[in-house]
Amino acid sequence: MRPPAYRYEPRPGDQQAEPRRFFVSGYGGLSMRLGTLAGRTATYTGIRGGLMFGRRFSIGGAFYGLRNRFGPPIRDLDGNRMMLDVAYGGLTLGVTVALWKWGELEIKGLIGGGNACIGYVRAAINDLPRGCVERVGLMAFEPAATLYLIAAPWIRFGVEAGYRFVGRYRWSAPNHFHLSGPYGGLMAEFGWFKKPRR
Repeated sequence: MRPPAYRYEPRPGDQQAEPRRFFVSGYGGLSMRLGTLAGRTATYTGIRGGLMFGRRFSIGGAFYGLRNRFGPPIRDLDGNRMMLDVAYGGLTLGVTVALWKWGELEIKGLIGGGNACIGYVRAAINDLPRGCVERVGLMAFEPAATLYLIAAPWIRFGVEAGYRFVGRYRWSAPNHFHLSGPYGGLMAEFGWFKKPRR
């Protein structure tokens, strides 16, 4: 004997789970970092952007450049003041490991390359060469954790902490500038960070 056919009819007040919906969106923004460079505190500025697949995965790119290096200046053997400059960028991949209504926690990594150079301050006098006198290529890998606050569907703010691993070509002896180190950062990103309405 076949069971009778039936259909569930929701009653007023019944709550039904909203079906999950996959979506793709994009983002772009600015970043300010505080870290270390050659044994001193340094600040970096950067731009970043990419695509988000739902609220779980992201792929994009980022570029960072040295803004300021604090502490005593670098000087050559004759006491002339020198500068150290660093710029790098690469591919970013992210995975969201925790979601809340107000934000999310993301684990992200950057892998890429760039260059670093040592040179004389452009305001220097005498017959010293301007700009870089030695440049080295570098490879960078940065694992990081970022906590985002979604202030509105189109903007979010983030606080991140990570470590910069740098592999580079060897500086000329006796120079040795250590470019790896921990960092923390703040960011503001613009895009679409909520599931679109049906």
